[in-house]
Amino acid sequence: MDELFRNRRRLSKYEEDSKTIKWVNNHYWNYKGNIVPVKSSVNDIKHKMNYLFKRLKSYPRNKNDLTMFYSIEKNPNNNYYHAHFLIDCAKDMIRIEDIKEVLELVSEPNTAKETRIYLKKYDLFFEKRGAVYATKEKNYGYELLEG
Repeated sequence: MDELFRNRRRLSKYEEDSKTIKWVNNHYWNYKGNIVPVKSSVNDIKHKMNYLFKRLKSYPRNKNDLTMFYSIEKNPNNNYYHAHFLIDCAKDMIRIEDIKEVLELVSEPNTAKETRIYLKKYDLFFEKRGAVYATKEKNYGYELLEG
C-alpha cells in the first residue's frame, strides 16, 4: 500500500508538529540509521545532519527528490547527544556507500567496542517501527528536510 502512495503530498511548513510526526511514521523510507559522535551538543548534531543532507543533495543524480528526517536524543550514559535519521529518495538515487562516506566525515568511525555509525536499508514490511522509533516523544528536536 505504501508503495502505491509513496508520492503523498509534502507537508507545508505551517502544519502542526503532530502532523509531521504522523507523516514521517506513515512514509516509505529507503534508509535508516543513527550517529553517535563522541561529544556533540544539540546544535552540533543539527549542523551534522544538515551537512549530511546538503552533501547528499550535491550528488549529480539527486536533483530535487530527497527527503530526510532526523531526531536528536540525549545519550543515556553522558550529557552529549546523538541522532536518528531516515532518508527517502528516488529508487537507486543514492547508494548506501554514498551515505556512509558522508557519515564518516561527521562522526567518528565504529570500533570493536562502540558503534558510532549505524546505517541500513529500510525494510518496509519488517521495520516500519524504525520511523516510530525515530519520532519517539523523548527527543531534543527534529527536522524534516526536503528538496
